[in-house]
Parts: sequence; C-alpha cells; structure tokens
Amino acid sequence: TSAATSGQLLSVVEGNTARHGSKTWTSSKAVEKKSLKVEVALVELEKYPGFNVDANTALPQNIDISDHMAYVTSCQVDLKRKPGFKVEWETFFYSPPSVSICLDYFWWIFLRQFMPGRQAPALAKLFTRVSDCYVQLLQATEEMKYSDTLLDRFPAYLAQCAYSAFSHAFPTSAARFDEDFKDEVSSVIFAWVSGVTPIPYN
Repeated sequence: TSAATSGQLLSVVEGNTARHGSKTWTSSKAVEKKSLKVEVALVELEKYPGFNVDANTALPQNIDISDHMAYVTSCQVDLKRKPGFKVEWETFFYSPPSVSICLDYFWWIFLRQFMPGRQAPALAKLFTRVSDCYVQLLQATEEMKYSDTLLDRFPAYLAQCAYSAFSHAFPTSAARFDEDFKDEVSSVIFAWVSGVTPIPYN
C-alpha cells in the first residue's frame, strides 16, 4: 500500500505546476499583521516531539497551522475575483487531509534540514502519512468542478504555508530561512506530487 500511494503521490499535477512557483512567500513579519503571537525561539534548539500514529504533531510555540493556511490563501489576489473557485479551494485546502499534510510536511522539512541523519524512521512515517492523505485529497476532488486547478495549486500554497510557519515560529533564526531553504521547501513538495521542480522564487 505504501508503495502504491507513494507512486500516486509522484504521478499527478503535471504540466502547469511550475508557473505557480512565482507566488509571493509570506514571512513572519507579514503574518504578524494577523496578530499572531509567538515567543522568541531558535530553530537550532527545537526538538522534534516524535511521530504520533494517531494524530499530527502540533507545531512549535503553539502555532496554529490554520492561521498560516488562511493567511497564505488571503495573499492570492486572484481568488478575490473568483468567488466560485475560492469556495471550492477553501473546502479543499482546509479539509482534514490537507491540514494533516501541512503539519507533517513542516516536521519533515524540519527533520531534513535541522536534524539530518538522526530521524530516518520518522521521515519515512511522515512521508507515508502525507502520501495517504494526498490520496484522500485526490479522491475528494473527483466530484469538484475545479479539481485540476486545486491540485495544480496545492504544492505552491503548501510550500508558502510551511515557510510562513517556520518564519513565525523561529523569528530569531531568520538567517537560516534563506533562498536555499525556500528552494528546498518548494522543490520537495513539487517533486512529491508531480516530479516537476518549480521556477525558483524571487
């Protein structure tokens, strides 16, 4: 089952994903406009709480991932001109499988970037659950009018959400979240869902 879901994860959303790679990244400064509060913390000192098979691991500093998902969505100007698509996007993006992917992807990137070589089993478990949840998203979009566009945009929005969460959770580690970090956050999820590397962010 794991191999099958991983294969599906890598075989969809081809053709148009790259053009969404130029979307604006949200930073901790931008999210502060939403009045999110967080204690000063260093990403280098953060410890991974561990994989929970029954529930997603919460983000550091009691950050609510839904705040970042909402902020990233609000930054997409074209959604304001497409009310029908916006409704369907919000149903899709805020669904339990999508929220689960956002949380697990944050921790996958954290382990890959800041605890390399020490959490291989956790990386595998996180990836497997992301795969399973992505299959659920595929199934959920089958009856949706804008299914192709939803799946097309998902990796770019997810990457921005992850970056926003890192930037806000660890503002004193801002120097670590440079262009190389942005490229990693973006390219991994694009590769997972489509095998396509996006155009680098500006």
